[in-house]
Amino acid sequence: MRRTLLAAVVAATFAAVLAAPARAADDRPSLTIAYPSVWKTHDGLDTANAAQPVVHNLYDRIIRRNWLSKDMSMESQLLPGLATSWNRVSDTEWHLKIRKGVRFHDGTPMTAEDVAFTVSPERSEMKPNAFIPTIKLAEAIDDETVRVVTEQPDPILLWRLATAVAYVVPKDYYIKVGAEGFGPNPIGTGPYKWAEKVDGSHIRLVANDDYWDGPVPLSEITFREVREVSGRVANLLTGQTDIATSIPPDQTELIEKEDGFRIKSIVILNNHQINFSSVNPANVSSNKLIRQAMVLSLPRHLLIDRLWKGLTTVPEGYNWAEFGDLAAKTKLRRYDPEAAKALLAKAGYNGEPIKIVYTSDYYLNMNRALQVALEHWKAVGLDVELKGAADWGWWGEKINFDAYIVSADLDFNDPISPMWTRWGDPAGSYTKFWAAPEAYFTAGKILTTTLDREARTRAWQTMHDILMDLVPHIPFYRPAEMYGVRDCVQWEPYPLYYMDFRKENISVSCTD
Repeated sequence: MRRTLLAAVVAATFAAVLAAPARAADDRPSLTIAYPSVWKTHDGLDTANAAQPVVHNLYDRIIRRNWLSKDMSMESQLLPGLATSWNRVSDTEWHLKIRKGVRFHDGTPMTAEDVAFTVSPERSEMKPNAFIPTIKLAEAIDDETVRVVTEQPDPILLWRLATAVAYVVPKDYYIKVGAEGFGPNPIGTGPYKWAEKVDGSHIRLVANDDYWDGPVPLSEITFREVREVSGRVANLLTGQTDIATSIPPDQTELIEKEDGFRIKSIVILNNHQINFSSVNPANVSSNKLIRQAMVLSLPRHLLIDRLWKGLTTVPEGYNWAEFGDLAAKTKLRRYDPEAAKALLAKAGYNGEPIKIVYTSDYYLNMNRALQVALEHWKAVGLDVELKGAADWGWWGEKINFDAYIVSADLDFNDPISPMWTRWGDPAGSYTKFWAAPEAYFTAGKILTTTLDREARTRAWQTMHDILMDLVPHIPFYRPAEMYGVRDCVQWEPYPLYYMDFRKENISVSCTD
């Protein structure tokens, strides 16, 4: 190896390397991943980026999504999981056949009752979510059949059953400990089970040797918290970890130059974005013209060229190519600082501070993106104040800031996600932070309740036009996730932050 290149990054994380958890004594290989943050809880419904790599290996979904498929059609993407088959009984009723011989990590047999509870309104009351607001009844009608009844026709119910809400949990245990007790001590049916969590250090999973889908390929997986990029690179290149996540494009060359390592990259089904707390009249961002000016004065293509080396794209709102023929007709707002200045003058803006809060070093490249944005906002006369925090303690106070930094996943290939699940549904995490007009909710009802594809397309066009006019958020870009990987690890990333270490997606031949 080029030892001179490694010296600086090795020194930066020497203490972390010494503190690395020991690997288990097992004939099977183990795997260690360096990633930025150990998340606090791991209920299947904990969908933070930092939780997803762990959660995906703890649980199985009712319907499995074929993440490696290049075909975006439902027929190609949705495959049997803990349900072996399904059929529509009516516009509002489905029957699911449940796989036999599956056990939870504590040895308890998984039953149709567990599957029904997982997606039931009862569970949603214990841990609210916006993934399945349409389900009014989920019940086991015999030992191997679950009946799901929706409030109205649901055009994407099967897609919903392939999201995080359908990570099956044990009913009795979940009810006994509650959502608050389950998240820190999760039990699923997945190929790996919970072993330990040390705050600020690591999470360790071990093989579930009773896994229903055959032998598990790894003895254990350790997710090690390494917040600094230099630390993750050092951990990888010194052999302390096998995969390093969240590598910025300008750091990939260091890894690729070294023998025995490579970079795996993929564009994520996600937006990094600014959300405005525009419903609060005390906030400067409550003025639509100021929000529009912030979009026009932000050179998002420059961010992609400078920070992402052209690897990704600027999204047109939430109008994604994956929607297929449902995609709305739209025109992306381009960089136009003179038009931004005119809007600020029309708004009567007099230099009032616009306060943006965010968690530092959580989203790859976001700190740098905000600094670039700050320069361009200042150039048109905007006074933007950035407040970086070490953690997410500000989340409950975001209504008091003009804007906050988040990301939003495309949970299924349909415009219901995320522009309804997050921005329209009463349980949506952003709904209360903007004043959507009645027309938005009227169109949203059509989008979410009719099976008529043409009507749904028209409804989404209406919603998207409202979105582009009111600017409740500014999508910066679709991020690309870059992983440093040892050559002896054969593994493919998915276009979300899941890391799948099932037998069909991992093979390790490392000898050290």
